[in-house]
This record gives sequence, structure tokens and C-alpha cells, in this order.
Amino acid sequence: HAFSFLGFDEALRARPEDTLSAFSLALSCLRASRGHVPLSMLRKITVRIRDVTPLTPMKDLKSNHVSNFCSIRGNVVRVGAVRPLVSRVDFICSKCGSIIRVHLTDGHYETPSRCIESSCKSRKFHVSRASSVTRDWQQLKLQEIEDDVSEPGRVPRTISVELSEDLVDSCIPGDVVVISGIVKKLRSDDRKRRGR
Repeated sequence: HAFSFLGFDEALRARPEDTLSAFSLALSCLRASRGHVPLSMLRKITVRIRDVTPLTPMKDLKSNHVSNFCSIRGNVVRVGAVRPLVSRVDFICSKCGSIIRVHLTDGHYETPSRCIESSCKSRKFHVSRASSVTRDWQQLKLQEIEDDVSEPGRVPRTISVELSEDLVDSCIPGDVVVISGIVKKLRSDDRKRRGR
């Protein structure tokens, strides 16, 4: 539905998650139809969009950019270790053994509030660690390039960038890169939970 009333460029910038998911699904279905693969065996294709212009200066990244797709240029000043980020995990009811599968967004989850079985309604669960599905995740710090700093003598701005899956270990400190992605906000408890 991302394209119903929006052109591609506008849809990508304003509704990037829907737009990229639609592309991913379309490419997965196309691959399956060419190889005569049943829908149950579809493998996710991750879509990467690059060379999106115009570049957004770091000084212009404000709250109105949250959840939008932007491209920024900067100097990589720090690269964190590659860590696993949980994307799916099962909770098992301590009373009846029912399994509740939870899909995590950006590694965040809440324990189910009650069992899904109508006869149980228990509120106690334990995590099935063996069921967890993870993906590679890495954080880096990107610093404004001196050419982009309009006020002489001011310390260059920095932002945190999260890389996942095939993008981890794609750059090292000192690299000048253009990052294209979705702008997200971090709450203070996000930093604690994810080790920042």
C-alpha cells in the first residue's frame, strides 16, 4: 500500500519500512516463481537502496526525520564489536507448556501478559533460548566531515549508526562513507539494554 498514493521517491522517504518490505516480498516471490519454490520455503531478500540524493547534512537531522529514509556522509570514528541481535524468541507457559512466539523489533520485547490457552491464563513464562533467532548487529560512530561544518571552531557532530546482517564489518575507522537508512530515536533505556 506504500505506493497507492505516493511516488517511489516519496514512499521511500516517508514510509521506508513498508516500501522496503514490499520490495523484499516482491523479490522473494519472483525468485520463488522462477525456481518453482513453494511459498512456505520463501527466503527473505534484504533490499539495499544506495546513492539516494540529496544528502542530508548532520546538522539538519532533527526529530522530523525520525522514521524517514535519509542519506548522510561522514567519517567513521569508532566501530563496535559484532554482536547477536535477537529477532525472534519463544516464551513457554510455566503452567501448561504452551508456546508463544514473539517477533522482536530492534531487539526489544515484552514478556507476554498471559497465556494464549483459554483454560490456562497463566502469567508466568520462561524463555526458550534454543528457539531464539539472531542476526549480526554492529554499532559505529559517524562524525561530521570538516567540509560540512559551517561554524568554524565548533566540535563536529557525531551520530550512532547501526549496521546489521551483511553490512557488519563493512567499514573501519577513518573511512569516509555515505550511509543510507532509516532514522530512529533512542530512549535512554535502549542504551542500557543494548550495551551502549
